[in-house]
Amino acid sequence: MSMLFVFAFLALNLLTSASEDTVTWPKWAYIICTGLFMFYTFIVLMSKQTAYSRPIVRHYVRVLLISLLILTYTAFLALFHSYSFYDWLTDFWSFAPLLLAFNFACFVSTRAQWLRIFSLIILLGDAASLRDFAMQSGLSRMASGQMANVDFFVAAFLCIGFLIFYENGRLFMLSAFSLPLLLLRTVLSGNRSMVVLLGLAVLGMLLKKAFGPGRSGDRRKVIHFWASAVVLMLVFAGFTVMGGAALQHAYAFLGTRFESTQSGLNFRGIEAAVVWSQFTQHPLGTGFGSSAYFPGLKHFTANSQNYKSYVHNLPLYCLWKLGVLGILLLVVLARSLVKMLMWTWRCRDPLPFIAYTVVFQYVGYSMVETYFRRHDYNLIVGIVLGFLIYAQRSASLETAGPTKAVGIAGRGEQRRSVLVS
Repeated sequence: MSMLFVFAFLALNLLTSASEDTVTWPKWAYIICTGLFMFYTFIVLMSKQTAYSRPIVRHYVRVLLISLLILTYTAFLALFHSYSFYDWLTDFWSFAPLLLAFNFACFVSTRAQWLRIFSLIILLGDAASLRDFAMQSGLSRMASGQMANVDFFVAAFLCIGFLIFYENGRLFMLSAFSLPLLLLRTVLSGNRSMVVLLGLAVLGMLLKKAFGPGRSGDRRKVIHFWASAVVLMLVFAGFTVMGGAALQHAYAFLGTRFESTQSGLNFRGIEAAVVWSQFTQHPLGTGFGSSAYFPGLKHFTANSQNYKSYVHNLPLYCLWKLGVLGILLLVVLARSLVKMLMWTWRCRDPLPFIAYTVVFQYVGYSMVETYFRRHDYNLIVGIVLGFLIYAQRSASLETAGPTKAVGIAGRGEQRRSVLVS
């Protein structure tokens, strides 16, 4: 029953968030749905703890207390500056799906269930791509870089990982059929940062396959890695360097206007200067729901005025909204991400490393875009983080031996490690 609840929430949230302009839930409906799901699963976890879930729940409680502290802190800032309650709540709550990682880590307790979820994410990426192709102005919309979702981008990372590390099986076949569509959609988006991040992730996965734990020692793998690395570096370097002019001419037949690379960098420089000015004036932060004046905003975006409440960079966003507290939060998150990267590299099972590439692209993309404020994007990343928590916990139980695993079995299924193939 719990798994059905998890899948229902996942499918409804992702499907109804497939398009920002037509299908997205009203924000209040999203807030209520996420809150109810979080409350229900948390109560179940607290009342039915096992040897497997108990450490995860302890960490979850700590994270919830920190989140409650941030929520209270920004609420006082919102009251002090007289911000809109709706703007404050929706700004904060857009990050709530990341907290659901702990819920998914406890409720999705077998490798087979996680693989089903990854398959669903790939299928949703296919559906998002096909929907864009089916739109009357689909090609123009795709080439504009104004994407209503990035489901296809996340799905492409998973597909490439399954094709590199697995040689057969249903996921391999699904990835083989889905990847051409997902890559075409990614390239047609005209978003160079997406393509560069995808190239870096592919290089990382090839490096893991050639030199990571569990390698067979076959020299051909090393040769294939370096050959692929050189080709990918040339392709993506050329794509990046020539992007400003070549892409503009390549997509000219679609009637699309491309913003030059230099103008985009200039505007992000303006954002950094404004955020630094806000930080020097308000070192304790301005709180969620706050807006600031950005000179020349109307010339770079479709905004009708020069005020907005976001920037194209997650660290700057945290510095602006949370001040010193945001810096501390970023340091803790960076430390956790580095430790997680080291663990996934040492892991003999490639699945955690594949999942980590999704977290990598989220962090990298959040440095240059604003999609970290999208609840549907955060939900996918929260699910992947949930798998990484599950994998680490299963690995610790496997290392501890069978005496520590007493009480892990439940609901008719044995919770097995994902790290032993």
